[in-house]
Amino acid sequence: SSNSANKPKSLNRLKTTSSSSSSSKSSKFARDAVTTSISNCQSISAPGNYILVNNVSSSANCFTLGSDNIVLDCNKFSIIGVQPLGTDATGIYGANRQNISIENCVVSNFINGIKVDSTTNSRFLNNTIINNNYGLRLFSSSNNLIESNKALNNLIYGFFLQVSSNNNTITSN
Repeated sequence: SSNSANKPKSLNRLKTTSSSSSSSKSSKFARDAVTTSISNCQSISAPGNYILVNNVSSSANCFTLGSDNIVLDCNKFSIIGVQPLGTDATGIYGANRQNISIENCVVSNFINGIKVDSTTNSRFLNNTIINNNYGLRLFSSSNNLIESNKALNNLIYGFFLQVSSNNNTITSN
């Protein structure tokens, strides 16, 4: 068993700037869609299931989710930031999305490990977000499920829900 007094202060910190509750709305995810294997950083612009088949690295945003109804399963592979000084890169980014699911990802060394803006009815499951400035960052994003994630050694916050991020369910993290 670990002694919590010896953990860095950035471990297990949760910052919310609006209310959260334990209610969640049901979501439709792309479970019945064809699965596409991906092996490099890219913008994902069509609904469907995407599975990462190897570790990837990037000096910019690695994955940008550009459609609703996307499941990104990293299959426990790593997304690693290789950042030049001053680069505001994000491991996985989505804006104005609904019904996305980000699962089984190991995201490290970015400004934002995973960041979503104005995203609803989505899931963040079983991710390990380590050594970023912000681990999992939700901006104006509501009615999401954040479950069984690990946020370790993130410089500012492990989990950061800000600006009207309401009714998110946060459990077993």
